[in-house]
Amino acid sequence: MFAYYLVYCKIMYSVKAVQRSLKEHTRDNSKEAEGFHEQFNTRSAEYVEEILSPHFGGILRFVKEGEVLVDKGQADELKNHEKKALALVQSFSAGWKQSLEELNREILASFPNLVTGSSLLQLALTQLVQYYHRFQKLLTANARAQLTNIHHMKVELKKYKTNF
Repeated sequence: MFAYYLVYCKIMYSVKAVQRSLKEHTRDNSKEAEGFHEQFNTRSAEYVEEILSPHFGGILRFVKEGEVLVDKGQADELKNHEKKALALVQSFSAGWKQSLEELNREILASFPNLVTGSSLLQLALTQLVQYYHRFQKLLTANARAQLTNIHHMKVELKKYKTNF
């Protein structure tokens, strides 16, 4: 896992360096610049999924599996997963602030360029909020009542917003 993570960091750093070079030597709308921009966005999304997984992987998997059930018209099947959902809610509530701190440290320490690290951190936090909203929608009323309030979470997330 860690080696895979380091490869992501190196690839993203390399793609960003190539992007800067292309920007200096070509037009912004050139085919090459657009291709590298798309590549960077794709790798960024993969990186965000990978970096969120150790901290919030249970919720990510629950959302993906739950949405498949809903898409298949088997939303009632989610009620059979209430124990699992309650365990995820309790686990999240107990450690989400600590996980955010670790996520912040991991991302910013992985990128020598503060702008790149900060933008990836914001992308990861945005993705986390989106997963959290989707998680809420899949929960039963009982589990939803025990969930950390999204507004409280957003206030905490603002602490990780960089201003430069």
